[in-house]
Amino acid sequence: MATGDLIVKKENDKQPILDAFEKHSDVVESIEANFDISNLADQVREECIKPNAGSWSNPDPTKWGDYDANSLSWCSSLIGRIDEITKSEFFAPLFQPEDNSSVLAEIDSFINSKEQLLIISLKELSFQRKIREIIVNAIGRYLHQEARKKKFIKKPLVTYLDEAHQFLNQKISGDYVQFELDAFESLAKEGRKYGLSVCLATQRPRDIPTGILSQVGTLLVHRLINERDRNVVENACGELDRDVASQLPSLSSGEAVVIGVDFNFPLAIKIRKPNQPPDSKGPDYQNFWKKYILL
Repeated sequence: MATGDLIVKKENDKQPILDAFEKHSDVVESIEANFDISNLADQVREECIKPNAGSWSNPDPTKWGDYDANSLSWCSSLIGRIDEITKSEFFAPLFQPEDNSSVLAEIDSFINSKEQLLIISLKELSFQRKIREIIVNAIGRYLHQEARKKKFIKKPLVTYLDEAHQFLNQKISGDYVQFELDAFESLAKEGRKYGLSVCLATQRPRDIPTGILSQVGTLLVHRLINERDRNVVENACGELDRDVASQLPSLSSGEAVVIGVDFNFPLAIKIRKPNQPPDSKGPDYQNFWKKYILL
């Protein structure tokens, strides 16, 4: 029996519900199953019922039973965590969007349009509970899924992941389970044959998994001061000699070395300033302190 958006099994006939699940099993079991997550905690409660109506001595297997106190007790922690997450202000942009917009719908619209650039910003998302990492992994997983449907064979797509070290080699750990956020690692390994390539931008190469670095065909290396970062770059490309590696810490702003399979030797380049340069300057301590001291 359906009440609103909930499936209420308590003391209702089993067969209509079982038939509905069998009829819609593809939708229910799909990775893209669409449901109202705000009702998830209530639905879990509705699942905590006895398997049969009647008594133990005289059961009625055609109907579901009453609520089961033991099951509710076992699930109380899960229900509480679901409520906490879905109603949390940190997760509001995800579970309670103001305009009911969908990132996946925007991606689909972009794929099917003639537009050449789609920018997905995470600035409104909290850093709590690894929500940014989860969202990025979900986007990567969706792109990988669409790539396997061969949507990018005739219209290749390049995905740029900025601050990549924040989103790669991440895990979500619970009491009894650990979930790897490895969507972009899978993309790097097999996305190219489906017309989907990945470009990673990071200031910390040492935090990029070796499984991804081994798939990188071209590196554009700016100034690297940390020795571990330089070692990672050297190991990722066998043709980088010591002389070039020794120059990496002294590269100035806008200078870079391009290394890859399409270049016979490392190529030093100077990148032109963008028309709209990013505001990446730090605070001007000296001017601030001078004013402060004068006051």
